[in-house]
Amino acid sequence: MSDKGAGLWRLLLDTGVESPEAATSESVVHAYHEASNRLIAQRAPLAAGVFLFFVGSASLLEWRFFPARRDSLLLAYAIELALCLMHVVQARRRPSFGWPAAAGVYAALTACMGWYLTHVSGNAEMLALALVLFLAGTAVVYPWGAQGQVTVSIAAVVVYVCAVASGVASNLPELYNVFALIASGVVTTLGAHLVGQHRWGAFRHAAELRQANARQRQETEVSNALLSLTDSLSTTLSDPRETAKRLNEHTRQALGFDWTLTSLLDETRQVFRTVAVSGPRREVVDEVETVELARGSLPLHDAIEREELIEIADRDHQTLVPPRLLEHWGARSLLASVIARGGRMIGMLVGGYLERPGPFSITQRRLLKGFAQHAAVALENARLIETVREANRIKSEFVATVSHELRTPLNVILGYVDLLVEHALGELNPEQQDALSRVRARSLHLLDLIQDILDINRLESGRLPLSIDDFSVGEALHTVRNAVPAAWRRPGVELRFDTTHDQLVLRSDRSKIEMVVRNLVHNALKYTERGLVEVSVNPRPSARAVEFVVRDTGAGIPPDELPRIFDMFRQGNGAKRPIEGGGVGLGLYIVRRLIEALGGTVTAESELGRGSQFTVSLPLEPAPTVAVRELPD
Repeated sequence: MSDKGAGLWRLLLDTGVESPEAATSESVVHAYHEASNRLIAQRAPLAAGVFLFFVGSASLLEWRFFPARRDSLLLAYAIELALCLMHVVQARRRPSFGWPAAAGVYAALTACMGWYLTHVSGNAEMLALALVLFLAGTAVVYPWGAQGQVTVSIAAVVVYVCAVASGVASNLPELYNVFALIASGVVTTLGAHLVGQHRWGAFRHAAELRQANARQRQETEVSNALLSLTDSLSTTLSDPRETAKRLNEHTRQALGFDWTLTSLLDETRQVFRTVAVSGPRREVVDEVETVELARGSLPLHDAIEREELIEIADRDHQTLVPPRLLEHWGARSLLASVIARGGRMIGMLVGGYLERPGPFSITQRRLLKGFAQHAAVALENARLIETVREANRIKSEFVATVSHELRTPLNVILGYVDLLVEHALGELNPEQQDALSRVRARSLHLLDLIQDILDINRLESGRLPLSIDDFSVGEALHTVRNAVPAAWRRPGVELRFDTTHDQLVLRSDRSKIEMVVRNLVHNALKYTERGLVEVSVNPRPSARAVEFVVRDTGAGIPPDELPRIFDMFRQGNGAKRPIEGGGVGLGLYIVRRLIEALGGTVTAESELGRGSQFTVSLPLEPAPTVAVRELPD
């Protein structure tokens, strides 16, 4: 399981006060009482030590001034020591034993003090003073609130009254001492109550803060899980099955499920087909992936389409899926969410446990529904992309077939025209000769257009292989110059080629480079009425590259059209239209695609009315990415 998935799963299983689902007011109150009881237990040794220290100090003074009371004093202190030790041991064994037990121990200690003074005929004022100090100490040390303090206060008053009734002498009217004890009990109880209220407010605020932090962590984990799912699915949009597999794996890890599956609805056949399973045994996966369920064959289908989210906490206590089927597949519980897009059901995303029964948490339900919503978009996009890819494949095959079918009769036409032009079938008068020349020129132009369409089709479908070899740059340009059709030339335009670089060797695809130069020359001649079209070579040894430059003195390209001049079907709208045989705007697009395939670059510079310059830069050696593409398609 990934770190993100593990973190989210730990959050889902958190059942303490910090859990957003468990953080109700009752749970906070219960946690507060538990914390108070633990604090009482932690302070038991301190309270017992303080009590024994001061009572022991008072006992030493009592022994010093009243030696006759030694036996009673030792007995009382031994009982008090036993009670304190019992209290400490009890606190260690049961840290959450609560305030009643502690209050009971300290009520017994007040009774012990009362018995001692009664037994030795002590002074009532001394007993009252000891009880007042005792109440003050318990109020300070123990966080047991008003209930614990009032219990000890009542015990102190009862002990004093019993001591007086048993004959303890008093130098003042008894009412004074009773009043002092009652006042001490009220004040210490009020103080314990105020301290308790302050502690409760601080505890509740801290609990609310922990709850808010837990919710924020949960939202962050959920957001991260959804973002991670989106990133993963975005890389597989072209393959619905791979998209479903990644969806399953992310869902299983993020929600801690033992297994997940994605079932898509075939709308044509109206059946649910499992496209991906993650988690269970291999034989179960193979079986589930071969099962097709007719829509509505299970009550689960109608229920999930109606309610969008269905939980089966235990296979033996439900009617949506046959229990024996779930038992056969090893599933004990499951949670299913509908995958829908635009109100139309696409499929189901299902996950669950092999042995553990439900119920599932609110967070799991929420996260599964969020995953299903993301899956709806991803799966629908994958389906659309697959449809577009199939349509594009059919289009490419159609274009290739039609182009070949057009080129075949066109070549036959050109063959017969050539025979007629060459007088192989008889002499022609000047008018016939001119008409056939025009037919031939238009046929060659049409053949060029068909060839461009074929080249574009191969480029777009990735079926234009590269043939990398060493060749002379000068020889390649000489070939292009000789292959320029007479129909492209203009009477007032000089076409100049730099073929002096016979010693310059370039390792690339010669035929593709010749096609690039040919298209650039054709483009320049189309927009030049008079002047010059020049093809030159600029070797750059330091950069291990060579540049082919095609300049013309034609109409030029407007600045706003220049950045888009290499786009498909782009012909400079602001520039002068082509002179003759303008084409459809594919030549420069083919140039850019071919140069990119060869690892080079092509740039254009132009000035209206003064001409244009196209510069092709190619490496002397092919880049690694180009070399890989040497294999034929």
